[in-house]
Amino acid sequence: MSQEPRPSRPPEVESPALAGDRGLIFLTDASAELEGVAQRARMLGYTVVDVPLSLLRERVTVQPPALVLLDADEEAAIDTLGKLRELAHPTPIGVFAFGRQAGAIRDVAHAQSVGITRFFRRPIEEPALLSAIEQVLGPPAPRRATRPTLPPSNFRSPSQPPAAPSVPSAPLKSEPHTARSGHGAAGLMPPAPLSGPSLLPAARPSLVNPLSPELELMLAQAEQRVQGHTEGPLSPEEELEAVLPADLLDSLDEPIDEDDELDAIVGPAKGGTSSGTGTGARTGTGDRQTSLRREREARDLVRVRERELEVEREAHDRAREIERARELAHELERDRARAYEREREREAHERERERHEAEREQRERERQKHEAEREQRLRLERERERERQEAEQRLRHEREEQERDERRVTAKPPRPSRPPTPSRDSELPPTPRDGLGRARVAERPPPPAPPPMTAAVPSPPRASERALTLPPLPLREAGKTVVLGSLDAPRALAEAISGRLSGALAFASEGTLRRVLLREGDIVTAASSEEEESLVAFLSKRGELPRDVAAQLRPKLPPYGRHAGAALVAHGHLVQDQLWPVLRAHAEWVLAACLRVAGGTATLEVELTGRLKTEPNVFGGAPGVATFVEAVRSVFDPAVAAERLGVDVKLADGPNAKLVVEAHLAPDDARALDAAKGRTVAEVLESNADALPIAFALVLLGALVVVRALGAPRRSDRGERLERDRARERDREDDVPEGDVLALDEEAIRARVRARMAPVEDGDYFAVLGLGHDATGYEVRRAYLALRREFEPSRMLTAATADLREDVEHIAVVLEEAYEILRDPARRERYRRAITLAP
Repeated sequence: MSQEPRPSRPPEVESPALAGDRGLIFLTDASAELEGVAQRARMLGYTVVDVPLSLLRERVTVQPPALVLLDADEEAAIDTLGKLRELAHPTPIGVFAFGRQAGAIRDVAHAQSVGITRFFRRPIEEPALLSAIEQVLGPPAPRRATRPTLPPSNFRSPSQPPAAPSVPSAPLKSEPHTARSGHGAAGLMPPAPLSGPSLLPAARPSLVNPLSPELELMLAQAEQRVQGHTEGPLSPEEELEAVLPADLLDSLDEPIDEDDELDAIVGPAKGGTSSGTGTGARTGTGDRQTSLRREREARDLVRVRERELEVEREAHDRAREIERARELAHELERDRARAYEREREREAHERERERHEAEREQRERERQKHEAEREQRLRLERERERERQEAEQRLRHEREEQERDERRVTAKPPRPSRPPTPSRDSELPPTPRDGLGRARVAERPPPPAPPPMTAAVPSPPRASERALTLPPLPLREAGKTVVLGSLDAPRALAEAISGRLSGALAFASEGTLRRVLLREGDIVTAASSEEEESLVAFLSKRGELPRDVAAQLRPKLPPYGRHAGAALVAHGHLVQDQLWPVLRAHAEWVLAACLRVAGGTATLEVELTGRLKTEPNVFGGAPGVATFVEAVRSVFDPAVAAERLGVDVKLADGPNAKLVVEAHLAPDDARALDAAKGRTVAEVLESNADALPIAFALVLLGALVVVRALGAPRRSDRGERLERDRARERDREDDVPEGDVLALDEEAIRARVRARMAPVEDGDYFAVLGLGHDATGYEVRRAYLALRREFEPSRMLTAATADLREDVEHIAVVLEEAYEILRDPARRERYRRAITLAP
């Protein structure tokens, strides 16, 4: 007997949670009002699942919902919506967002632009939200009915009337057995069909087999029992007992294997049966097997659903725990951020307080510094005024002495008819006369002798010769002003060099002040206040600088010294190697101008001020004697030197003969000088005229002296020279302006202008801006803006201080020039190197 085919397993039903249910809603808002809406939605039949916002994208990828309820005010809400839009789904996912009035979502257009279907402002109206959910998702679908574990009941409920039987209830034995189309036992009638559906599900036609006589008899008896108790409904227990015996129902509850269960019911598959093995027995066995399989599948589905729900609950719990941990981490992060902000605010407040304190101390130091500078300036002005008055007094005294000398020299002899009356200012005794009133020629007094000589010669001259010397100028007294004659400027400088003096020898002549800086008799440099004698004018006259460029640079650059040279190097008009040769040539040029001074005053300034104090030696350490001799040779030609010395005098060694060695003469010059000694100037002028300027310089230094024989023609009258010098001095005195009278209410502005003029005239560009040599570009710009604003002429000057306009404009021009040089890093570095490098 061939084995019958087993009935096929019906398809398994998917879990609603995994099937993309149309009523599935993901809730990411944990607020209380949304939780109430979720409960109402669940009661209506929708499936609402709580999903954290951080896991929303992954959950939608695995299980796409129909609707997402989102809190739009969360930090990552907009980013999460962007990630959801990147996912490709066959059906769109609705997004309901909830937010505050001034939250992340501004309006409806903004909400639609980020992918939000509907946007609700808080507080939320629950009926309106449920209505919107129903509009988007439709009415909730009816819940799916699970298949019962038992066959459906064959009886109606008590509320329904019993159906009429389809066949008459005649005794079973009255119907002939042959009326059935099957095989039955003898003497048994086929059972009448039930009024309701069959107790077992109907099998497919291919699987239905005829029942065995025994099973047919059992079913007939059961139907008779049922028909005999139709007067009332049965209880569930009676209904189960009526369908199947109790022992069979107990066996169904035991978890046994499918094969054992089938063997227990229908017997072994291959051994056959002794009874009830016909077509009816196989048909009953197949139906029973199908019913058991369906019941097992239903139990499996229930267990799968329970496991899914358990997994969902665990995932939801984990998500809740993750969300709580994230919220806790966010809270800790916010606490740390608040603590960090408080610490930063405290540090910023502390720094601000320290900055205010430092500014206050800086202002106090600046105030004290300005007060000290003002006191020093006032003290210096008082000292200068006192020195000026003393110099004027000495000058008047000297002029009076000169006038007395002139009167003594140019006094006319008295007439013979009247006895001479000695002048009150004259120290000459009266001339003795005879009895007739005539003066005796033999007793006439000689003319006054020249002033006594103070420089002693190494050996007394011969009886037939006399040394021609002049009294020394009183330059060794600091601050003493000496009136200069036609030859006194070279003599004053020569005495300062031979006397090994230190300081600045200032020559004032015709409104120009020239200074020669000395250091123990050596000439360091020379400077002039005349604009036409500045370094820029010197280079322009030599043709090394164009005139238009010189006109632009002259009011901006210092007049002399290394600072002016450094500025020219910074501008690119000089290279670094030309700096010191140019400065030396300019100093020699100014020194020559000092030697040409034919009148004025000379003063030795021991205390150096301003830029002269820091000027280096531009002559490279050459002795002052050598520098002076070279300057005299460049100024005086041989004819002028012969006129100054006198053509009838001779040259001889002087008291400072050792200074000839410091002159560093060339061998030819030294031999020519030796040959000139003992000869007259006229003879030297005819034979070797180039030696006369050198001899003239050495005579001024005291290394040589000029002598003449007794009875030789005297030199020109000294009185005439003094008269010419006196006339020249009177002309200069007429040109001297009176000093300005300072008003008390203008003193503050004038003091500021004077204080700023000091670094402008004597300092470098860093000092002009009040900075150190290591200043940065930012400090340069800040200092320039502050000073330029302070010394703006339109803001600083008034009608009472209009006379300061020239100084203020000069300060503004120099400030702009300093900023032009120092604001550029390359120029600033070149200028710094130029002013700090030594020759």
